[in-house]
Amino acid sequence: MGQQQSKTHERSVATTNEAATFYELKDFDMEKNEVSMEQYRGKVVLVVNVSSRCGLTPTNYPELQQLYDKYRGSGLVVLGCPCNQFADQEPGTHEEILTFVMQYNVTFPLLEKHDVNGPDTRPIFAYLKEKLPGTFGNYIKWNFTKFLVDRDGRPFRRYAPTDLPLSFEEDIKELLEKQPEQVGEPEEITHDIPSLVALVKVGSDDQKTSAAKALWELADNAINLEKMSVAGAIPPLLALVEGGNDIQKEMAAVTLANLAFNTSNKELIATIGGIHLLVALVQTGDDNQKKYAAGALWNLAYGNTRCQNCIMSEDGVIESLIQLICIGNPIQRELGAGVLGFLAPLLNIDTKFQVVENGGIEALLTFTDRTESPAWKQEAMVALQGLCVDGGDAVRSIFEKAGGHEILSKVVQGDNERSKQLARQLIVWLEYDLSETLKLCKSMDEEQPLAVNLRLFGSDIGSLVVNLDDADTQSEALTMIVHEIKHNKNSYSAEERNFLHAVMTRLVGFSGLSVPNDEKWFIARHDVQVDDESFSRGSFGKIHRGLYMNADVVVKCVTIESERHQVDFLREVKIWSEANHPNIVQLYGACHVREPCFMVCKFIAGRSLSHYLYRQRKHNGDKPTPWRFLLDVTHGLQFLHSKGVIHGDLKGDNILVDGNTAMLTDFGMSFSSADAQPGFENLGAIRWRAPEFVLGGMASFEADVYSLGMVIVEAVTGRMPWGMAPDLSVKCHMEHGKFMKKPESMSDEEWQLVCSMCDFEPSYRMKLGEVERRIGAYAEMKAETSNTPCAHFS
Repeated sequence: MGQQQSKTHERSVATTNEAATFYELKDFDMEKNEVSMEQYRGKVVLVVNVSSRCGLTPTNYPELQQLYDKYRGSGLVVLGCPCNQFADQEPGTHEEILTFVMQYNVTFPLLEKHDVNGPDTRPIFAYLKEKLPGTFGNYIKWNFTKFLVDRDGRPFRRYAPTDLPLSFEEDIKELLEKQPEQVGEPEEITHDIPSLVALVKVGSDDQKTSAAKALWELADNAINLEKMSVAGAIPPLLALVEGGNDIQKEMAAVTLANLAFNTSNKELIATIGGIHLLVALVQTGDDNQKKYAAGALWNLAYGNTRCQNCIMSEDGVIESLIQLICIGNPIQRELGAGVLGFLAPLLNIDTKFQVVENGGIEALLTFTDRTESPAWKQEAMVALQGLCVDGGDAVRSIFEKAGGHEILSKVVQGDNERSKQLARQLIVWLEYDLSETLKLCKSMDEEQPLAVNLRLFGSDIGSLVVNLDDADTQSEALTMIVHEIKHNKNSYSAEERNFLHAVMTRLVGFSGLSVPNDEKWFIARHDVQVDDESFSRGSFGKIHRGLYMNADVVVKCVTIESERHQVDFLREVKIWSEANHPNIVQLYGACHVREPCFMVCKFIAGRSLSHYLYRQRKHNGDKPTPWRFLLDVTHGLQFLHSKGVIHGDLKGDNILVDGNTAMLTDFGMSFSSADAQPGFENLGAIRWRAPEFVLGGMASFEADVYSLGMVIVEAVTGRMPWGMAPDLSVKCHMEHGKFMKKPESMSDEEWQLVCSMCDFEPSYRMKLGEVERRIGAYAEMKAETSNTPCAHFS
């Protein structure tokens, strides 16, 4: 289309500001004929920006046409709007586009090709984006973004490019079943929580729907959830679960799932019969209703015995959970297994046998074998153990026939330590009548010289050489001996050195092991003095102060319970030992011989970046300027990326401040991009992680950029990303393509930088080099404008 034609069209089409309603909008079809939305009054309209060369084209076009064929007689209109703004995937002329869509038998109307973003955005998309903003304001991210408009011209819902048309068919049916109202514009719904709760109680059906949606939107942080509790939201939400329409039930269930985190809310829901209503929704609802109701039950059962007993007492609940595990969608199967995991240990023997007879073991084993989520695999293993712990030969027989032994063997070879522990216990239960496996008992030759001084026996070698009955111990002994021979040979007499060589030769001979590499980073256990008391601990182990070569150090002692743990430990050490950069905490070395394995790094007198900035705010009474520290972090991250290393766990607590320098630490989730991503349990730190990583995808360089954006939010605002929202709520927002709201304490320019780093589409995120340049400019600008002296706190 020529420039003059474009200007003519812009003059003749109602602009967004001119159009007060959807029906006042106008556009043009491919024949340049004016198309007024007024002709669609009283119909349900689905507006889609389409393209011919997108990877989503082969699935979206057929499903759009299928919906149009099925429901156009009932009042559905599909409007396709070709757009060439995304990777040049709609380059053809109108004639070429019309020829292309013939292969999909497209008969729904197509508007002329035009822009959906930028200064030339056509009014129909400007209007819809304003009414239904996406993750980052109203920007459309990709081809096949969809907008659904109800019979009264009200924009109803926006769907992401990856939401296939048939996935929201129920929404279309819901809107088609409603007749258009004979009134003007719908009443504006306030976002005042008490008013919303009042509308849920006594409003009209449409008001209840709008209020329920608004409450769901607001249920993204602990403060709003507390306000809902105080306003008495739980009883009217449960009333919607019992008697509302499909959308009301769905919105009420997901909001109740968030409210169910609170202990007092759990008690209230149980007291007023809410569990009965949620179980009924699991049994009779549609897919989304079942998912959210099951999520609410899972949250209720978590850590609350009363709720567990209430759920267990409901008729048919066990059968319904088994059905979810057997035929539900992936999320339903996970939640079903999780709830059953809470209930299984509480069941009496008779009920357990009923569960077994109804296919409970087969369902859980199948789920265990198929799920890719380590956390949910663990939930299924908990449920299996609860069902089988009191079982006899009959249960063993069912377990074995269902392929239980093979599935347990796979779990034992996996990465989740709790699941592996449960699997081993079940294998012992399954093989209760088998003889113990014979143990290798290797002993030293009695003629071997034993003239070894106290240094040798004072080290771990002394205990190793008298107990060489397994491959791990043999390998550890070899590592220690090689280290002693190469690094401490002057500490031994000639006779003692001969003994060490003889032990090494003997070990290699009867174990079949090769002589291990002498790792540059290896530190012998006896070379490090470790304080008895730890100052921090976690699932990985404990952290101690210590001394190494007369220097203050931090010693991270790691519990190794499996081969997977050992691999993870060695990966972290290898990456960290090669990361020599001023903005990365220095690793002196590590020891992977015997338990516990440990790493030794430089002691940083300061605290984490989060704590440092908190203290600065507290003592200075004003907003700190974190940009020079953020620039340090970016330098360190840029160095890692230049070495092909993905950090994978960037957050304020993993950044330490030493004087005027910020340094990266904690490489437990780091890996080389040249290698396959390790099988991490995606637990914790959700609010810093990229959506694709949280939702089961791969960590990447782009995911690190997203996390750095969240660190900027944390550093500038002094609050965690996503505020006080529960992790489940954060994940739910990510699943729906919804980003956190702009914090009040961030400037528009700062927020724009964060948004450009945190786009939900990884390929759209700002490159780290540009991020480094922008942060450098901020750091320089803030240094010039700040008159506040910098205080440092430990």
